[in-house]
Amino acid sequence: MTKKEQKDAAMDQLFGGLTNPATTVSESPSGQQDTSPAVSGTAPVSPKQKKYTEENERVCTIINYELAYKARKIAEREELNIREVYEEGLRRIISAYEAKNGTIRVARKKGKKGDTDKLSSL
Repeated sequence: MTKKEQKDAAMDQLFGGLTNPATTVSESPSGQQDTSPAVSGTAPVSPKQKKYTEENERVCTIINYELAYKARKIAEREELNIREVYEEGLRRIISAYEAKNGTIRVARKKGKKGDTDKLSSL
């Protein structure tokens, strides 16, 4: 299993119960709980969508201290950066929302102000 596959599997396990009500919790013979989604996998992303989804936007928000602390601990334990944990959580919540309510269309960003690439066409 590649590192990316391991990371995806870890994220599935971490966030499965948050966005998938069909998650099952069972106890293994060793006494440990096994949490595995009853339905797994994500829709493939087309190259056109992938290019757009890789763009980043800086977001500043205020969240509950306990949630932020736990997200940092998850990131630390799973050797991820905090942004990856937040993004994965948002992806899963949005995916579940869209499955129930329909796809949300994302408007394309307008060109940057002061784009120096436009100077060469003058």
